[in-house]
Amino acid sequence: MRPLCLKSQRYGVANALMYCSYTAGVVALSRFYFYQL
Repeated sequence: MRPLCLKSQRYGVANALMYCSYTAGVVALSRFYFYQL
């Protein structure tokens, strides 16, 4: 496997993990504010 392909694949995985954690944080915050009401 080429190093460039592996590097881009790792970047894609890290980007997806960041997006998932960000979405989970937004959902948790919205639930927290919803239950505060």
